[in-house]
Amino acid sequence: MSNWTDTRYLQNQQYKTDANLSVRQRIHQLFSLNPQPIFVWLAGLAELAEFGPEHRVMDLGCGNGRFWQETQSPESPASFHVTLVDLSLGMVQTARQTIQGRVSHWQALQASAENLPFADRSYDCIMANFMLYHVSDPEQAIAEFRRLLSPRGSLIVTLVGLDHMRELWQLSADILGSEDDHRGVRLFPEKTRVYLEKYFPRIASHAYEDALQVTDPDILWDYLLSGQPPQLATKTAAELDRLEADFKARVETDITTQGHFYIQKDTVVFICNLS
Repeated sequence: MSNWTDTRYLQNQQYKTDANLSVRQRIHQLFSLNPQPIFVWLAGLAELAEFGPEHRVMDLGCGNGRFWQETQSPESPASFHVTLVDLSLGMVQTARQTIQGRVSHWQALQASAENLPFADRSYDCIMANFMLYHVSDPEQAIAEFRRLLSPRGSLIVTLVGLDHMRELWQLSADILGSEDDHRGVRLFPEKTRVYLEKYFPRIASHAYEDALQVTDPDILWDYLLSGQPPQLATKTAAELDRLEADFKARVETDITTQGHFYIQKDTVVFICNLS
């Protein structure tokens, strides 16, 4: 089992707090080329602006609640009902603080996507953003989404594709002397669509066009460390210092010659409906 689907690792290490996630979010905030943040773009795809008090939205794998921070203002809080769900209790606690004042009616709880404690057909929109690759049985999770969705509701699934952050992973593999094996442990859009088609007759896909032009090697190194690469677990302090120096030197070479270290993104969104 990959660490990225290991429940104990996710709850007790990677997402015990939102520290690692915040590091990864920061690089996108600082260096993305697309002026429209992805969560703002997703809110438009979900048509959340059209939702009223009778609508119920689930943010599954809510993380630290950044979606609501970027899309809803305390000056004009959303009137619909929001349920925040995450496998990590630490994330749920942070999301509770984030959403306060931005949505009029909300609840937040810790639960697994494969066994959600809600009634059939009880949600009008379910968002599963950047989380299905953390689920050990993604088809079971999708079956749960289907069960919870109202007949005219929508499921929004966001995933990264095979080429997402390719330049960073290649550099990491070069520096750490290991193979770039993230392709073998991640659930990618192609496989996800096969699962979705078993439960949803209507599926539309959308690509979020973006890339990074990073100008700070320190922030990029922090991004790499936030994933807790297993290759670094047994390194001595001296070895880590050498690897960090090598990594940053490579990044700084691109910054000097090109003005930035370029990283492509590959983000796919599926919008699924029952009718």
